[in-house]
This record gives sequence, C-alpha cells and structure tokens, in this order.
Amino acid sequence: MSNYCSQKFWWLSIQPERRQIQSCCAAYPQKIDIQWLKENPGNLFNIPILQQDRQDMLEGKYVPSCEGSCWTPEREGKTSRRLMWESDKRTHENIIAEPEEIHVNLGSDCNLTCVYCSKDYSTAWLRDISDNGPYLNEDFFNISVNDRIILKLGQKKIDETETYNLLIDEIAKYKDYKRCTISGGEPFINNSLVKLLKNFRNPVKLYTGLGVNTDRLERILADIPDNVEFVVSAETIGKHYEFIRYNNSFERFERNLSILRENRKVTFSSVISNLSIFNFAEFENYYPDIEVEYLGFCNMPDFLSASVLDSESKDALRTVSFKNKDKFIKQTFDKSCTEEQRSRLSIFLKEFAKRRDLDISIFPPSFVRWLNTPQ
Repeated sequence: MSNYCSQKFWWLSIQPERRQIQSCCAAYPQKIDIQWLKENPGNLFNIPILQQDRQDMLEGKYVPSCEGSCWTPEREGKTSRRLMWESDKRTHENIIAEPEEIHVNLGSDCNLTCVYCSKDYSTAWLRDISDNGPYLNEDFFNISVNDRIILKLGQKKIDETETYNLLIDEIAKYKDYKRCTISGGEPFINNSLVKLLKNFRNPVKLYTGLGVNTDRLERILADIPDNVEFVVSAETIGKHYEFIRYNNSFERFERNLSILRENRKVTFSSVISNLSIFNFAEFENYYPDIEVEYLGFCNMPDFLSASVLDSESKDALRTVSFKNKDKFIKQTFDKSCTEEQRSRLSIFLKEFAKRRDLDISIFPPSFVRWLNTPQ
C-alpha cells in the first residue's frame, strides 16, 4: 500500500502553547523552529520538516509522524483516518503548499478529564498525573519538563509570551482557507478566544466540550462573531456521559447545549472507543435532530480501541443499528485484541474510576468480568 496521504499537503494543525505543528489532528506533533519562522514569515505551513515529509511521501517513503494514527492501525487491519477520508488518493504534489484546512488548538486549559484524552489537551489531566502519578509506565501518562512548565506558567502567562503571539499572528495571515476549526482544551475558558476569532472572516467551527460555567458561556457567546458555528464533543448520555467526560454533569451539558442551539448551528463530534460504544446508539436516538458531523475512532492509547472488548460484548454490539458509520464501527469488532491490551485497559480503567469515585458497573457485566479475568 502507498505511503502517500494528501492531508500532509492541505491540513494545518497548530498548538501555539506547545510550539508544535501537525499535518492532521492525529499525527505526532512536530516542533516548530521559531527562529526559522522569524526569518521566513508567512511560512508556518512550510517549515522544513513538513516540506521533507511531503517530499518523502511523493517518493513513497515511510513518514514516522503518521505511525500511531494510520500506519499502525492499517497494519493491524483497522480503519485509519487516512482511509476513512480517502486521503490515500494522490491529489496534491507540490511540497510548498497553502493550508485548505486550519485547526488551531488554542491551549490545553480544560476542566474535564475525558477518558480518552491526555495531559496534552487537558490541564485537569495534567494536574491529575502530576498530583497522583502515572496510570501506566509510558509517555502518554508521564509528565515531561515541558508539561511542568505549562503547569507552572498557567494560561495567562503563556498567552503573553512572544512565541505564542508570533504563532497566533502567523495563523491569522491565512485568509483563503476552506475550513477552520478552533479547539482546546476547552476554548470557552481560554481568554484569547474572542481575540483570535475576530481575525477570521471565513466560516469557523469551534469545538467545545461545554465543560464551562453557564454564566461564562453566555457572556462569551455575546462577543463571538456570526461566522462561527459550534461542534460539541459528545457521544454518550446520562451516567455514561459523566463517566467518559468526567467533571461535567450531564445536566449542565444539556443546559449549555440548549443555550448554544438558541444562538447558532450545532453539530456533534463523537469519539468511538471501547467505553463509549456501549451507549453510542442511545446517544444517537436521544439527539435525533443534531447531526454527528465527525465520528472518529480512538487508537491512542490503543487499549481504548473499540476492538479491545470481550467476545460477548462484540456479539451484542453487532446486533445494534448505528445511524452513523455502522459498517466502519462493526468492522472494528472483527479485530481481536491482545492480552497485553486487556491487561493495560484493566489497570487504567480501575485507576481512572478509583481516582474519581466512579462505578465501572455501568458497563455490561460480561465486559467487567473480562477485565478481571485474563484470556
């Protein structure tokens, strides 16, 4: 199979807080050479490492930054982002490119510890690991030097740095994009949100988990330009929602969602993991009039993949009719999981629930038994 992916040529994803860039939302982040960018203004999307990645893809070479999001799942017979988007088709060939899609990760400030998220996208996750230690002995759950700097500085000081503002200014130079998305963290608790949004005149989609005080939400909404639509991150309801998107009550979620819908168009972005899949069909039926605009599959960490389930749960889920991506969802059940994945999931999930006083018994009994019984 080809090593080409068109997203390297048109997708710009940027994390100003961490001085990192990605060629799609799932690729490994790559460091930005700030000095090079100062000497080559207006070339954020053409930093040397991205030019080299594009050249390597055109020559059929393996690009390491895509390993976790696409190459690994494809080797294992799973659905990858590249194949779902049909990005393996050779549509772009110039290594000097302009972004057609811009994704800005405004910062990692977030009050929630969504079960599939990480310290890179949630300061609540970062504080949890800093205070209570890692869940497993791997980078995903360990604190780096850069993490400690972010935790110490806080959002306000980071937003005032020269580098952060340089990158924000670089993003604002792109005017002819087809799509622009803003995410976090939780954008509604980032003080730079309104300032950044006012730089864009074309349509913008703002991704939010709605983990924010309702009064603050209403106050900020009043200042947000009319070209902004909202994409709400959710895929479950009730107790499942409160487990998977911990630290937001389902009651507050519904209240905030209602306020958004009174003001703007709202769609959903849903993440399918082995924990959210149990309640996803109920979620689809609960909100029949809201479109699921994006449905992604959790592959990192790999033990949260929808394929890491007991056989009884898989058989039961195969009988469920999903309104969104039914074929792709059920294909994931055909892939078997390893004992290592089951073991790591068990360790992680029990510790996750213990730290938050959550009840694992909301999941099917066969799944809970399987977590406790080695294959």
